[in-house]
Amino acid sequence: MQALAATTRVGAEALQMTDAIGAIKPGAYGDIIAVAGDPTSNIAAMEKIAFVMKRGQVYRGAPEQCAVSAAAWACEPPAR
Repeated sequence: MQALAATTRVGAEALQMTDAIGAIKPGAYGDIIAVAGDPTSNIAAMEKIAFVMKRGQVYRGAPEQCAVSAAAWACEPPAR
């Protein structure tokens, strides 16, 4: 859990940007990744990203279509 917090909340604190990043709340960027499984009990779950939500838009795609890093996710949004 400490490793996950270090990439979100702790990073936002270090950058003094807790009002905009590192939390899911109104007015914050609120970028989210969804993974298959519970990363607090098995960190390998972070390797299986189901989707990324960036600025309220959900992005999905196969690993060969998208960047491996959620920070660089490059998929097209789903068709509507």
